[in-house]
Amino acid sequence: MFGSLPVGRLFGITVRVHWLWLAMVLALPLFFDEQPLATVIAFLVLFGVVLLHELGHSLMARQFRIRTLDITLWPLGGMARMDRIPESSKIEFWIAIAGPLVNFALAALGGALLLILALSDVSANFDDLRFSPVEVAWGFVLMNLAMGGFNLLPAFPMDGGRVLRAGLALFVDWVRATALAVFVGRLFAFAMIALGLAGLLFEWPNTMMLPVLGVFIWLAGANELLHVRMRRAQADPRFAAFGFRPPYNGADTPPFPPQTPPPGAASSDDPSGARRPETTPPDLSAGPAEGKRLSDEELERLERFQGRIRPRNDE
Repeated sequence: MFGSLPVGRLFGITVRVHWLWLAMVLALPLFFDEQPLATVIAFLVLFGVVLLHELGHSLMARQFRIRTLDITLWPLGGMARMDRIPESSKIEFWIAIAGPLVNFALAALGGALLLILALSDVSANFDDLRFSPVEVAWGFVLMNLAMGGFNLLPAFPMDGGRVLRAGLALFVDWVRATALAVFVGRLFAFAMIALGLAGLLFEWPNTMMLPVLGVFIWLAGANELLHVRMRRAQADPRFAAFGFRPPYNGADTPPFPPQTPPPGAASSDDPSGARRPETTPPDLSAGPAEGKRLSDEELERLERFQGRIRPRNDE
């Protein structure tokens, strides 16, 4: 979200607005010159609801000890940036569903207010206003229902797509679940782009932003799938042959996958467990000389440090 400006903090979370969002606020009176003030107020209320939606995600994440770095408002909505998202169906589900649940709770509050206004018949006292309190309450209810329902579409990485991934991950690997959720999201993205282009051709109302949203869903889903694959590669030494190395800062114990015994443990290759772990990784940053491969001794030292790289004879 390059180009955003901090505007305050809520619950210890920095709130930022993108410069495109500010440009939209300033441009609204030019397109709605009949009621410029009412239009700007409605826009600010809309993004106030978006902010509450993102706070729902953030405060739920806090329950799982996940820190939200900031929340950014931009023309397509809002984004809560978190320091990590564990590969857990339970955590993914509750964080994703929290935002729409906030919208449905706000819609319920608006519905209660609407009922009170209808029973008290206060509209007659506001005949001079362009919009009566009942109409405003109706608009607030519909705004929240639409936002909550739209975000539950299974178009990854929207909230519904993350709920879908959480469900898929109960049956398949997290990377596979992400790939399937991204595929479903691309179907929705393609439909949004097609519908938006058809809207331009046939002059349908309220379809102008659909192609932009479709492109965003397509690109954001691809980006998240790439990051999930890279994280998996960095965490599993078996991917070292493809150029990835497990994270190691020189102080922590090097990670090993469950199926790979740590150095020094007895194994079929070393029944006595005589091998001992390297205290520091072998310095292979320069790589082998041009036209040559790592020697068996260098490969053995590397395996002692970060786990098996070469396949076993029976694999």
